[in-house]
Amino acid sequence: QDQLPRSPFPLVCAMADRPRLGIYVGKARNVTCPGDHVTWEITLESKRCSLQCIPELSYFKGGQPPWIAEGNWELEEEDDLVVSITKQDATGPKKDTDVHISVKPEGVLIFRSTECKWTQPLPGVDPLKVQQAAIERARAQAQATEAEVVAKRSELQAMQEEQAASSRAEKEELDRLRAEVQRQREEQQAEAVKVAAESARLTA
Repeated sequence: QDQLPRSPFPLVCAMADRPRLGIYVGKARNVTCPGDHVTWEITLESKRCSLQCIPELSYFKGGQPPWIAEGNWELEEEDDLVVSITKQDATGPKKDTDVHISVKPEGVLIFRSTECKWTQPLPGVDPLKVQQAAIERARAQAQATEAEVVAKRSELQAMQEEQAASSRAEKEELDRLRAEVQRQREEQQAEAVKVAAESARLTA
């Protein structure tokens, strides 16, 4: 029996590794009568879950009617996935009941004694596109990082060039001052020699 009254207590997730999201499919044979082969389809989203019954035998030939039910799922135990039904069909699990699905270590879901294996990702989710988007994000991040490094390198080079230019200007100014001091000293010495010569001439 996979339907139980809903517990008033919140479900506690005891396992960190949640089942893989996507669509699980399993086939059961002779469910209600010989020839009544049924495909169970479980669509597992991040919080929502849909359970679908797809019979091979027509209802008018003795098969059971198809149905689809929806609900919210959580892990009550490490191997017990519980779907709380919020939307029922004409047949199948009723609203406000819990459907228990066993989770096997290899990622197989057991629904109504039938192994349901993961077959594909959720509609609209393309693993290749997800991988390509991740690669593009990594490439864009690398390009941004490279651009930042180049900008910082250019900024550092500009600072170094500015410091070098400033040093050259300071050296040139210092050389100019030294030359000016030397020129003034030479002029003073020449003037002193001239004055001494004039004094000697006057006292002769």
